[in-house]
Amino acid sequence: MVFAYALMGVRPFRDSAVQVLQKCEDILVPDSMRSELVNVVWQWIMKKNVDLHTGMQILSDADSMISLAVPSTLLWEEALRLACEKKHSAYDTLFVALAVHSGSSVVSFDSKLKRSFSDIVVSPSEYLGSAGRK
Repeated sequence: MVFAYALMGVRPFRDSAVQVLQKCEDILVPDSMRSELVNVVWQWIMKKNVDLHTGMQILSDADSMISLAVPSTLLWEEALRLACEKKHSAYDTLFVALAVHSGSSVVSFDSKLKRSFSDIVVSPSEYLGSAGRK
């Protein structure tokens, strides 16, 4: 949701989400992130919070920030194991599996995800206060 909050201007999360994206040197995502984001943008269009043109621009802006989109097929077995182990959505554990694989962190506003994977997931405020983990 960091991308969505930053690019869609969601208050009160926008400022810290923008700062997170600006601080990241490399942004790694599972390729499934694109389908999740397009669904969020679609929901916003349907609720009339943004128009189609703006939605298309949001997708383009997000895509330009991604350093590497890792195929989900490289992560899905680990993501499934983590999802079952922690009883957490596999959509989210794809990000955790990628962080484990790449030796980085997941920056997330999701407090449940952070509680489940406290060694991998950091809040935006923690990330912004750190020396620069991915």
